Amino acid sequence: WLETHREYHWNRLVKAKQALARCCCFFCNKRAGTYLTAFYLFIKVIYAANVIGQFFILNAFLSQEYNFYGLEVLHMLGSSEKEWKESVRFPKVTLCDFKIRQLQNIQTWTVQCVLPINLFNEKIFILLWFWLVFVATLSSLNLI
Repeated sequence: WLETHREYHWNRLVKAKQALARCCCFFCNKRAGTYLTAFYLFIKVIYAANVIGQFFILNAFLSQEYNFYGLEVLHMLGSSEKEWKESVRFPKVTLCDFKIRQLQNIQTWTVQCVLPINLFNEKIFILLWFWLVFVATLSSLNLI
């Protein structure tokens, strides 16, 4: 039974696969044991591409230079000033337009508004920037 089973799987396609596997050692081949290694490296490349893609998506979402946001924060913290500057990306104070209707008359008022949620948004996006840099560094080092 063993000899007939061996001969049944020994055809031209098997010979071609073995010749190709001998020529190219990085070919994904379950028999040579390189299938899992190639799949592992492929997943690691996808992880690194994901982190880089996240930077591009956040840069498009914020429509600013988000790629260097963490470096700007570190520079600001390292400067001699004691006070946290107001961010261009997350303003804390802005102008708001209100339309007030009084007896068929619509009046537009422009007042100064405080946006306290931007205090939290700024800190969250700083944390996110440092987290993405950390994950990108680990993914790159793990890929090597």
